[in-house]
Amino acid sequence: MKVWLRRALLVVCVIGLLGCGAESRERSVVLLVIDTLRADHLSLHGYARATTPALERFATRAAVFERAFAPSSWTLPSIGSLLTGRLPSAHGAGLRLGAPSQFARLGDGVPTLAETLGARGYATAAFVANPYLVEAFGLARGFAVYENAPVTNKRIRRAPRIFASAEKWLREHGDRPFFLLVHVFDPHMDYDPPEEARGAFTGGIESGLSLPLRDFREMREQGPLSPGDREFVRAAYDEEILGVDLALGAFLQSLADEGWLESALVVLTSDHGEELFDHGGFEHGHSLHQELLHVPLLVWGRGVHASRVTAPVSLVDVLPTIAEATGVPVARDAAGVSLWPLLREGGGALAQRALWAESTLYGPPQAAIVRWPHKLVLGAGAPRLFDLERDPAERRDLASEQPERAAALEAELRARLERAQQAQAPRQPAQLDDGTRERLRALGYLDR
Repeated sequence: MKVWLRRALLVVCVIGLLGCGAESRERSVVLLVIDTLRADHLSLHGYARATTPALERFATRAAVFERAFAPSSWTLPSIGSLLTGRLPSAHGAGLRLGAPSQFARLGDGVPTLAETLGARGYATAAFVANPYLVEAFGLARGFAVYENAPVTNKRIRRAPRIFASAEKWLREHGDRPFFLLVHVFDPHMDYDPPEEARGAFTGGIESGLSLPLRDFREMREQGPLSPGDREFVRAAYDEEILGVDLALGAFLQSLADEGWLESALVVLTSDHGEELFDHGGFEHGHSLHQELLHVPLLVWGRGVHASRVTAPVSLVDVLPTIAEATGVPVARDAAGVSLWPLLREGGGALAQRALWAESTLYGPPQAAIVRWPHKLVLGAGAPRLFDLERDPAERRDLASEQPERAAALEAELRARLERAQQAQAPRQPAQLDDGTRERLRALGYLDR
């Protein structure tokens, strides 16, 4: 081969490699979080009610994770893990500080995804709707725009308006690499479905309840809930999911129309699920059962192979995955692993590992370990062991039947908790203003 030809080919190869590198580094990211969305109430995952028809249409173009776990059963620690790649005991946000309603903010030395991408020149913005995501808790760090919808008379700005704000920002800033966080609150209590979903599932249920369902304590004061009442509550929750699915479908269509669903990395998940009397409880934050930890996780984008992924994964894996897709470094002490090998054409495999969950909002502290298919939960009584493959609803405690397995998982979990306790830095309490406290109280979070 002639020298000039070899040099020309070398230049082409170098340009191609640099181009690929730049393309990777400049990949934009959209992170969609639907508050209080349990995976097993999505028709996407086989639920009997058609709660997510729009999401199902778009899921044919996505990698859909069947076994994704939240690291906590309530918002603040779980979102903290999403944005830092660390477990709650490491990032600090949401850890209790003695007083029942006093929680720590994100640790000062813990970098966030927004800070990391912002330092690389990304435009950063967040449109959120949860009083636990106020700036005082530290999760706004790194976002040049951080808009948290206010609560008025226990109502929070609904999904269509949140998505509209995000679309407006994208039109103004989408000509450069960006990181956009969109968090909608709709499936969270209160259950007040929008008109287009209202009655889709509650109609015909014999119950003394009616929409909207604003306060579970008020419902209980009216007397014990009948089976029909409980089914009405579940149906109202499902209508909230349907309502947000309609708004989500329109937003995903907008991303597709602008080419971002293909060119960016788009991740959809939830911070936690919802207790709907599965184990006697209601709402969330009380336990670490699957109705709270099993959440949806879908990924779209360039290089993502549309597939159903059965490997057990955690929300702490989201940050390392985004980091690999965008070419940014990940801190060595991050708890998660990159899922990029599972997302690419041809797939890959993850090494067997333990997944962790911790930090409940109410009652005694609890923690859980999952070594698929087994899960052990500590706290609130004797350790409980479940086989999630054979018993996904956790109806049968196997701790007495399999004492050796239970003991091994308990020892592993306690060792991790001890290491986490030793490594914890001093926690700084979040300083909440009176308005935020009132909004949290209106939602039933304080003074329980």
